Amino acid sequence: MNREGSNRTYENVGAFFSNIGDTRFLNVRYYNWETKSGGYFFLKVVNADKRGWNMDLALVADTTLKNITNAREVRKRIGANINNPNYFKKPVHFHKILPLMYCK
Repeated sequence: MNREGSNRTYENVGAFFSNIGDTRFLNVRYYNWETKSGGYFFLKVVNADKRGWNMDLALVADTTLKNITNAREVRKRIGANINNPNYFKKPVHFHKILPLMYCK
């Protein structure tokens, strides 16, 4: 995550890829220190290179998912809306930046 500098907010949290049908998602863990609660937010992989260094990801816009406690139901809800463009935010491009020591 980089916004004209270093944004290390999600650098040390768990994330993993999953599939719903043929569609790939990035599942990112979050924790809210104020409410002492956590969960996951989901990003639909719109495009990605083979190494995963360049990806276009669209955030699942359904804020009611936080009320579902069963992973199967979350998958079912997202799967039912997988082709609904209004269910996702506009895709954002992510690009892996190598540390300077690797750029020689």
